Amino acid sequence: MWALISDVHGNLRALERALAYAREEGARSVAFLGDALGGVETDEACCRVLMRECDRAVFGNREVRVRLAFPEDVRRWIRSLPATAQIGDVLLCHSSPTSRYPHDITAGDALSFRRGLSYFDLFPYVSRGTAVPAATAAPGPACRAVVHGHTHLQAVWRVPSGATDPVPEVKPESEKSCPWAVKLELDGETTVVGLGSVGKGKNGRVEFGLYYPADRRIHLVSLPSG
Repeated sequence: MWALISDVHGNLRALERALAYAREEGARSVAFLGDALGGVETDEACCRVLMRECDRAVFGNREVRVRLAFPEDVRRWIRSLPATAQIGDVLLCHSSPTSRYPHDITAGDALSFRRGLSYFDLFPYVSRGTAVPAATAAPGPACRAVVHGHTHLQAVWRVPSGATDPVPEVKPESEKSCPWAVKLELDGETTVVGLGSVGKGKNGRVEFGLYYPADRRIHLVSLPSG
């Protein structure tokens, strides 16, 4: 099982809480989907936890900076982060596969690449109107799910093959559902999943995902603050 972590924003306490919960649930691997940094004094500590714990990691908009006042090993790790990664047929990205960044570009090259492009070209948001393009922009037919952060919202869309019009957002059976179990379908559609935010979740909650590859399920977890 994988822990899927995004948008930490320097919140070390929330990061440690999410990882502890995931380990207790049986997670053996960790994927990080960008935005470790929040411009706070605990940024370096968050990076070091992620450096130690992560088996997959991608960069977010916070990692693309002119100067990063960290020790060289932390800067080297940040510069090496790619724009996307995969767990089997699940694509991991910070914002959306529709980003103008090449899927294999690293944070170290992203700053020079971005010149002349707008923030929203490089870090587009996934919403009801853009979920279909996000699903169809995944690199190749082998990707059957797209998992992202960036929006700070836990959200799910199921996009049928060939869809062109916006699709409705999938809702949990109950507002009290926690974790919210999302089944990833194998045939005929791509599932787009927003993880929310570990460090800046809705109403201060700690939000992340647990991915069960054998069962094709992602559980969206939302822990109360405190």
